[in-house]
Amino acid sequence: MMNQKMDVTLNRIPLRTWNRLRMNDCRMSLESPSSVKKPDVAAPEGCHYTESGPLPENFADIGTGMGPDAEKVFAGALRRARLFKAESGAAAGSIMLKYDFTPEEAAADVVALETGENAAMQMIMDFTSSGKGGGYGAVQTRIRAGRHSLVRLIQVHRISSDIAMLNDVGAVCDEGARVEVIHVILSGAHNLIGCRIDLEGRESSLQADIGYLVEDDHHLDMNYAVNHIGRRTESGISSLGILRDEGFKLFRGTIDFRKGAAGSVGSEKEDVLLMDDTVINQTIPVILCAEEDVEGNHGATIGQLDEETMFYMQSRGIPEKEIYALMERSRLSSVITRIPDEEFRYELLHMIGTE
Repeated sequence: MMNQKMDVTLNRIPLRTWNRLRMNDCRMSLESPSSVKKPDVAAPEGCHYTESGPLPENFADIGTGMGPDAEKVFAGALRRARLFKAESGAAAGSIMLKYDFTPEEAAADVVALETGENAAMQMIMDFTSSGKGGGYGAVQTRIRAGRHSLVRLIQVHRISSDIAMLNDVGAVCDEGARVEVIHVILSGAHNLIGCRIDLEGRESSLQADIGYLVEDDHHLDMNYAVNHIGRRTESGISSLGILRDEGFKLFRGTIDFRKGAAGSVGSEKEDVLLMDDTVINQTIPVILCAEEDVEGNHGATIGQLDEETMFYMQSRGIPEKEIYALMERSRLSSVITRIPDEEFRYELLHMIGTE
C-alpha cells in the first residue's frame, strides 16, 4: 500500500522579504510517515516517563520552528507522544533517546518535556540510521519549562547520506526559566531543523549553540526563532559551520521583541567557513521590534581561510588538506565540548578525530 503524498511548507520566516531568492521557506513533497518511531530510552530516577498516550492538552498550543504545516508530518505521532516530566525541585539527570531510522521508511515521533518550578532536565537525542534508502525520519520536541527551571536539549544528527532528517522544536518558558539547545549536525543528505522558543515569562532565557558540517551535495535548512514576550528576557544564538564540496546551507534567524518585552536583550552570531568555491551559503538575519527599550544584535563572519593563516601553517610543514581538517575539527569540537555528558561527548569527539 502506497503512503499518501503531502505537500508541506516548513521553516517559514515571519517576515517574507526574500521571495525572489526563494529563501523564505522550505517546500517539500513527502510521503506521510508509515509508523511511529520508537527510540531506545534511558530515563534516570527523578524523571517520570510515559509513552503511547496522546499529547497533553497543555502542549497543544506550543508553536514550533517548522510552523503549522508540520502538523501534517506529525499527525499520527501526536496521538502517541512520549512525555518526560520533572516535578518541582527535582533534578531529572540526563535522559538519552537513541533513534535508528531505517532505509525506505518514513517514521515520526513526538516528545514532550515538562519541568516544574526549580526543576532541571537534560535530554540527549541521537539521530542515526542503518543502511541506505530514500526514507526520512522526523522528530518533534515540545517543551514547557516551569518557573525558574532549566531544560537542556542536545540533539545530534549523524544519519546516512541517503536519508533526510526533520527535527522540529518548540518551547514556552515561564518566569525565570531557561532553555539551552545544542545542535550538532555531522552528516545527512537533507537535514531540516526548525526551532522556536517563546520567552513568555519575566527574565526567562535561551541559549542555542549550533555546529555543523555540510559536505558532498548535502543540504542543511535551518529556522531559529526567538519571541521575546516577557520583560527582561534574554536570548543568544551562536552558529559555527563548515561547508565543503557542493554543500548547501540556509540559516534563518529571527529575534522578535514583542510589545511589553522591555529590558530584553537578544543576539545572534554566525561564523561560516567556506572550504570550496562550489558551496552555497545563504543567511537571513531578522530582528523585529515592537518595544523601544530592547537591545538586538546580529553579527556574521563568512569566508575562506585567509592567506596569512594558510602561509603560517604551511610554513610549519602542515599540508593544505590537513589544515582544512584541523579547522573542521576545531569548529565542531568547540560546540561538542559543551555537551555535559562525558561518555557521549567523548564518542562524538572520537568520531570527528579529536580524541
